Amino acid sequence: MFIATGDVFVPHLVLEYSHNLTHTFDSDKLLLGLHQEVVNSELFATDDIHVRCQDYHQYLVGGSITSFVHLAVVVEPRYDFGEKKRLANTLLSVLANTFPTVNNVDVDIREAEHSCVGQHRVALQAVDKERVYCN
Repeated sequence: MFIATGDVFVPHLVLEYSHNLTHTFDSDKLLLGLHQEVVNSELFATDDIHVRCQDYHQYLVGGSITSFVHLAVVVEPRYDFGEKKRLANTLLSVLANTFPTVNNVDVDIREAEHSCVGQHRVALQAVDKERVYCN
């Protein structure tokens, strides 16, 4: 079933970091902490928040192999600058506390492109639900 609607299930938080940091933090604890900060923002429904992470073995920062942490956050365009800035600062604080010795830590809040967003969810009743959102 395809449903065209304006409701998109975001935010998506994608944490990327250099592989050398893998054993310096508890990824489960960090993901839960980031999730909780997004919940605390009261901007999103708890069930709509997606958080995941990926380490990179091959990377360059400023032309050299340097540790980095990058959090990309994708939100709907309906949020104003102040809301996005507060969320970014809150999430950056969590990352800075988790990675106090890493010089390259950043948060990038992006707006989802609404021209077409697809999503598939499996309902609790084991009925497939697919949604495609197009403007």
